[in-house]
Amino acid sequence: MGFLRNVLRRLRNSAPRMDWYKHKHEDCVNFDNGVCINAPRFLNLTNLNPKGQSCPHFKAKEKVEAEKI
Repeated sequence: MGFLRNVLRRLRNSAPRMDWYKHKHEDCVNFDNGVCINAPRFLNLTNLNPKGQSCPHFKAKEKVEAEKI
């Protein structure tokens, strides 16, 4: 039973994330001036709307909170 549980856990953790559709292009590290820099060139993902839904190559930007007191 423990073996099967471990196998299922590993499969679940190795599966690609499917929550990219909830984010915007402007929140992605791979988005640079209207272009998805991580997408293969043959997909031609250029002139993307920053407020539009992100693509499967989404990777969240690190939110830096610089609070000066």
